[in-house]
Amino acid sequence: MKFNFKSITVTILLMVLSVVSYAQDQHRTCGMEQRMQEKLADPVFAQEYQVLQQNFETELLKVKAAKLAPQLAQAPQATLVIPVAVHFPGGNNADRACLVALAQSQIDVLNQDFTATNTDISNWTPAVQAIYASTNTDKGALDVQFVIGTLNHPANTDPNLVEGEPAVTVGYNFGGGADADIKWAGYKNFLIKDAGNGILGYSPLAGSIAAGAAVVMSPAAFGSDAIAPGCTSNGIAYVPGAPYNLGRTTTHELGHFFNLDHTFNGGCTAPGDSVADTPAVAAPTYGTPATGSVDGCVAGQKALTMNYMDYVNDSHMWMLSKEQEDRVNAYLATQTFLTNVYNLTPDYSITATNSPIAVCNSATNAVFNYNFGVINGYSANTTLAVTTPSPLPAGVNAVISQTSFTGAGSFTLTVTGLTNLPAGDNTITITATGTTTKTVDVVLNVAAGVTAAPSLTAPANNATGLALPSATLTWAAVTGVTTYTVETATDNAFTANTTSNSVSTLTYNFGGLAAGTDYFWRVKTTNICGDSTYSSVFKFTTVFDTDGDGVLDGVDNCVNTANPDQADVDGNGVGDACQDTDSDTVLDINDNCPTVANTDQADVDGNGIGDLCQDTDADGVLDINDNCPLTANTDQADANNDGVGDVCESIEPADTLTPNGDLQNDTWNIKNIEYVNNNTVKVFNRHGVKVFDASNYVNNTWGGESTEGGSGLLPAGSYYYVIEYTSTQGEAKVTKGWMYINY
Repeated sequence: MKFNFKSITVTILLMVLSVVSYAQDQHRTCGMEQRMQEKLADPVFAQEYQVLQQNFETELLKVKAAKLAPQLAQAPQATLVIPVAVHFPGGNNADRACLVALAQSQIDVLNQDFTATNTDISNWTPAVQAIYASTNTDKGALDVQFVIGTLNHPANTDPNLVEGEPAVTVGYNFGGGADADIKWAGYKNFLIKDAGNGILGYSPLAGSIAAGAAVVMSPAAFGSDAIAPGCTSNGIAYVPGAPYNLGRTTTHELGHFFNLDHTFNGGCTAPGDSVADTPAVAAPTYGTPATGSVDGCVAGQKALTMNYMDYVNDSHMWMLSKEQEDRVNAYLATQTFLTNVYNLTPDYSITATNSPIAVCNSATNAVFNYNFGVINGYSANTTLAVTTPSPLPAGVNAVISQTSFTGAGSFTLTVTGLTNLPAGDNTITITATGTTTKTVDVVLNVAAGVTAAPSLTAPANNATGLALPSATLTWAAVTGVTTYTVETATDNAFTANTTSNSVSTLTYNFGGLAAGTDYFWRVKTTNICGDSTYSSVFKFTTVFDTDGDGVLDGVDNCVNTANPDQADVDGNGVGDACQDTDSDTVLDINDNCPTVANTDQADVDGNGIGDLCQDTDADGVLDINDNCPLTANTDQADANNDGVGDVCESIEPADTLTPNGDLQNDTWNIKNIEYVNNNTVKVFNRHGVKVFDASNYVNNTWGGESTEGGSGLLPAGSYYYVIEYTSTQGEAKVTKGWMYINY
């Protein structure tokens, strides 16, 4: 394929991310452009990416120059070790051994594929090479080694990462859900999670090691089931699935991370994938094509379908080209990897996967599971033996299912004779002896039978007056208990309103209590051996609310009479509903003058306050003593001594009537008219025509209507009134004047 330096930058900027997915027809498809647009929309990413590609172009020119002028080539370098970290954010730590094995299977595949030591590279025979002679195609092989880190793990990541064990995180939220994590800068990261919409995996095109960027892989396309079967963890199937079950999908995605594009990129339009020895091809190839069976864009050329950067099944991709090797080397020259996170010395690991174990001493046995892992091809014979406790207690046996290993595997430790072990935690140590000596401890917690029932402490038995709405039940601790079961009821046979709840603490908050109710409670213990009997039964009684007013008796100021407002006019702590302060036989709650005896409850103005307690006209004389309670008359003048104040024997007609429905002056008020006899009220318009006439007028009954014919209200205007009446002394009087009607 023709190489075009001028157009490569444009092409790369238009292809940032490669996303490989599969539909129901099991074909890989690419969502590259959408992800490219998303990433390039970030100006920071776009600028960093441009700088990376500029550095890449510089390194690529050096690589090509060295080929043209070998004397310019650098001295041979040591194999580049690429530290790897693998992340299973959805996994469970209990499945760590399986996930580590799956991760290692993928690393094994990458080491073979990128160094051309894979078994199927033997398919690159002279006859096959002849098919691609016109493009000078040859197999590529990099001098690299992928190694899962084992040393100096980053802090504050997976709390279960152990120094010396593989850098495989389980349950760690890598990058807070993103595809890069700066804590893992310097590693080649692989993030195993659902990539969305059936996608097998995706990678940035030329990813940043310094940013902790990751290749994202679906759980169904990571690892090789020819090496490790995988497992289901937390409901997620980390199991390689055919036809993407040989780890080559990860090889494909890592190629993108190393700045390799699809061999079919751009179709037949230059610059294609910018690699001269991968023949241009119009479209991707799927499935299991025979080598040399797909035509390229140029007549006589054949597509390099077995290249890792096409879309065939895992079983049919098995090579990189020589110029792809150059591009990867140029990319790697732009990156810096950590060098203090791995040890290339062959070594082994031994881990227990299900410690601690809790058992009842009546159990037949306890079985611990272990994994024996190998690092960097470790193959020395390594023996296993139980070394602690030494000797084992009489009657106790601890049997290792396989006592020596020369490669990876798993084994069990079965402990019998449990009745001969002391109750509590028992530490058992296995010592492995190989090129080095290692130990691993497990803990066996033995329960010596069912635990005792606890002693109840509070509330004390037969306690009364407990406040609503809840009570805290407490009891004494019992050694060796797993949980406590608290049972409550409203009868001592525990058949009525029964509840049962398990807790791991020494308290239980019993809510929803009713007033004036007896409650019974008891507690039993549970451990690995079973349940205890119940404790003795305690009883407590909640406070009462005799009158049912929602106020408990203990604080109710009127226990036997409902008074939810707790009114207490004299503040003596006895509710008005229960008290007759003035002893007038009227309870305070009903008394219109609760502090002064007034059996008749007189209330001249009808405002609900008794006359004995009220000075309506604010003249300093209580209404009950006032000879004119509605009109201020401090001197209480009463010339005729008839008991009615003089001021009440003179009428005062209002000078305004506004019958507009606003409840102010809507009717005509003639003050004190109720105190005089035989009144006659007449009203005339300004022409002297009578419009209203009433005998013995009742105050506030006229609203401006004519009584002399016509209908409706009188028109607004001035009116003249004449009021004749007899005073309480029998004197005939006349009051005249003007009033005004307005609306």
